[in-house]
Parts: sequence; C-alpha cells; structure tokens
Amino acid sequence: DLAKRRRVLEACAARAIPHLGESSAAEIANLAWSMATLDFVHPPLCDATMSAAVAVSSEFDPQNLANTLWSLASLQVRSPPVLEALTTTALTQIRGMQPSALASTAWAFATLRQDRTLLLEAIAEAALPSLTDASASTAWRP
Repeated sequence: DLAKRRRVLEACAARAIPHLGESSAAEIANLAWSMATLDFVHPPLCDATMSAAVAVSSEFDPQNLANTLWSLASLQVRSPPVLEALTTTALTQIRGMQPSALASTAWAFATLRQDRTLLLEAIAEAALPSLTDASASTAWRP
C-alpha cells in the first residue's frame, strides 16, 4: 500500500542523508534518478542530494550529468546554485555526450524553463553530426 511504501522510503531517506557527503557522483546521480522515478518528493533528502550534486558536479560523467538533470526536471527542482553548477559541468562535457544525453539535458532545461542559450547552442552544435549521420543512414532510397 502507498502509506507503507512512503514510510519505507522516508526511513531510507533518513538513513541516507547523513552519508551523502561521502557519496560519489554516480551515487548522487542514481539517488536523484531513483527519487524522480519513484516520484518521491522528500524535501530534506532532495536538498541534501542537490547540495551533494553541487559538491561533485565536476566529477559527473556525461550520462550521470544527464540523468541528474532529467531528475531535477522530473521533480521540478529549480535551485539556481544547482542549475548553475550543472550548466558549467555540461558545457565542459558537451562533446562527450551521447545523443540521448544531449536530448535529456536540453529537455531538462526546457522543462524547467531555464534560459541557458549558450548551453542550448552548444547542445545543438554537438548534436548536429549525429543528426547528419542518422539522416544519411536512414534516408529513403528508391
């Protein structure tokens, strides 16, 4: 039942919060993704996770970064310090992102209604070669 699930998740959150400062970037990304996937809004856990995300933002790999941004958008987290830190990281990693990570990153900022023109331009530029490759390989041929 939902009440039991909520109690279990709240107990897990209470145990996790003190350890977030020791967590890796991948662990932070996985926790954010889990909260969003479960639609688990727990303000203390969310705040602690976002603080930890800022602390490890330069350590995110492209997929973890995209997953964290997707999670923020899914949970409607609009924390300026978090979004600034993740924008900076995204700009440094944009060339290493797969098309799906580029799409998730663009979707996250659009969903959060964040005007990140420089980032969106960099995403468009990075995505262009994969769009050209996909068009060439899937073009209809008589």
